[in-house]
Amino acid sequence: MGTFYPVGKEKVELTQEEMRQIKKFDKVGMTLMGFKPRSYLKTYHNVKHSMFVFPDEKKVIGSSQCADALIKEMIRKDKISIVRV
Repeated sequence: MGTFYPVGKEKVELTQEEMRQIKKFDKVGMTLMGFKPRSYLKTYHNVKHSMFVFPDEKKVIGSSQCADALIKEMIRKDKISIVRV
């Protein structure tokens, strides 16, 4: 029994140790990578379903106001955010 990961039309075999290393590649969470013009986003970039993040005032006071300001500014400048999850 082996572990495989699809790459193109091929299945690449991975060892259990390689799978552990891949899963621990980076810390858990989100990292804002930057911003790009909305025109850069192509349909084929969507490899998984969309994820939506909502502010949580109970954990971070002012997060709703910050998120609202960020979204309005991105719309005004016609930008998208690039985030690693």
